[in-house]
Amino acid sequence: MKTRILFLASIATCIFTFGSVSAFAASDGTLGFTSQGSVDITLGVGDRVQISGLDDITLGQWSGSGALTGDEELCVYSSTSKYDITISGLHASNSFALSAGGSTALPYTVSWADDPNDATNGFRNVTEGTHLTGNVGDSSYYTCNGNTNATLRIHITEANLQAAAAGNYSDTLTINVAPE
Repeated sequence: MKTRILFLASIATCIFTFGSVSAFAASDGTLGFTSQGSVDITLGVGDRVQISGLDDITLGQWSGSGALTGDEELCVYSSTSKYDITISGLHASNSFALSAGGSTALPYTVSWADDPNDATNGFRNVTEGTHLTGNVGDSSYYTCNGNTNATLRIHITEANLQAAAAGNYSDTLTINVAPE
């Protein structure tokens, strides 16, 4: 009798334990005039970012004196409101440089500001291929509701321009944005 009660208690424990687990998994129906089964649905949605509003930066023809600076105002959306950027140019020199073909290179600097209202003081220097973290983006609108919230700045010093050989210089920047 004692063995039978222990056996029934073990079965009850198994039914209680496994019965509650099966509530979180698919179940088949039984044979009959109607049958009903269930399926659990799960979904994960990751953090997202988008950069938009980009235009080419054309610095024009250098006048022969002074430095050249070009700004590009754009939008960065981040579902977390924070983002990290990494900017790289075409040159493998680990520094930003415009090229006129061959070995002729014209160094320039890149800066980033994530607050267009503080573009004067809010710029941070970017090192090519290095993460720049702690930026704040728009977390409500993928395209910033038609506004901008970041500025990319290109700067070429007068000394570098004076040392450059005559030619038409160009580079392509790749801006990678990731949520933080």
